[in-house]
Amino acid sequence: LEHCSASGKLTVDCQEYVYQEIGTYKEFSVSGLLGYVNGVAISDCVNRVDIDIKQLIAKSNTASITPAIGGIVGSLTYFTRTDKSKVLSPISNCVNYGNFTVANGSDNGETGYITLHLGGCVGVQFNLNWATLAELTNYGNITLNASYSSGTWNIAGVIGYCYTTTATKFYNYGDITYNS
Repeated sequence: LEHCSASGKLTVDCQEYVYQEIGTYKEFSVSGLLGYVNGVAISDCVNRVDIDIKQLIAKSNTASITPAIGGIVGSLTYFTRTDKSKVLSPISNCVNYGNFTVANGSDNGETGYITLHLGGCVGVQFNLNWATLAELTNYGNITLNASYSSGTWNIAGVIGYCYTTTATKFYNYGDITYNS
């Protein structure tokens, strides 16, 4: 995927249950360009979509929610072909100008757990120890309004959570604000 761009505003009200159930937890991916990427190379893309996530609440004491939110990609991974070879998902030379606002609402007795992965360019990157993420730049501001603390907040200017990869030339010019 090359030379793509997006602009506008995206609002997600999590009380509408927009995540999918996977195993024992619930997850969803949100982005201005690509929510979930599996085995696709991305280069020279620009995001100008402002993302507003409302009412991010785990609904019961057994619930675990894992949202992945990024300007270019929410969740980035690879897939394994039937011949066991890996198809990589590298990203290079992409820029995010979109702003992020995430509010986890009031707890209202809800006791579930939230693991938020939020990055200006990529929310979460899993299992890409063969791929390179290079020349990613974020200008967008990130604001987390957390009214209860039952969770883990992995928030960064470029990649919220990064697991086993090679990463070079990352730049963040946006502000990151946490309001509790």
